[in-house]
Amino acid sequence: NGNRPNPAELERQRQAREAKAASEAEAFRQEQKRTAEIAAQLWQAAAPANDNPYLERKGVKPTDTLRQIDAATASGIMGYAPMAKGEALTGNLLLVPIKREGELVSAELIGANGLKAALYGPGTKAGGYWLTGKANAPAAILIGEGVATALSANMATGTLAAAAFSNTNLKNVTEALCHQHPKTKLVILA
Repeated sequence: NGNRPNPAELERQRQAREAKAASEAEAFRQEQKRTAEIAAQLWQAAAPANDNPYLERKGVKPTDTLRQIDAATASGIMGYAPMAKGEALTGNLLLVPIKREGELVSAELIGANGLKAALYGPGTKAGGYWLTGKANAPAAILIGEGVATALSANMATGTLAAAAFSNTNLKNVTEALCHQHPKTKLVILA
């Protein structure tokens, strides 16, 4: 009957779909791995952010969890120039490591003028965050959208703070930190 699907053909189609999905998932994992490797290379090539123009403009102090890197050096490592809003980032860039479950997954670069560029890569910022210090059983973690907000809150209170990098990522970061630190009080900064 021409109206009935052939069971053998249906099985072949199912196997083809599963093989394609597995191949796409592996390609996704490899791209994320490559992004993490580039972030690690940037971190190794970077220097302490002691006199970073962005931090100075924002009136916040650097931490050991931030570094800075010259835009040309960053471009050489990345294989492309960091860009934001159609403009190349130049000079000493603030290098902000993006972590997920304590592992480096990507990085954000911030120019003196506040323009920000994340590394290319699929899903590298989703659920990723940056902490102002080490998270060794903290009593509380303040969670804000940006790096300057997290640094300002940390400076004002002495409490560990996290940057979620975007308002759409606040929920993901809060859930991730809640899972990692179930006894820690989490405070979302408006």
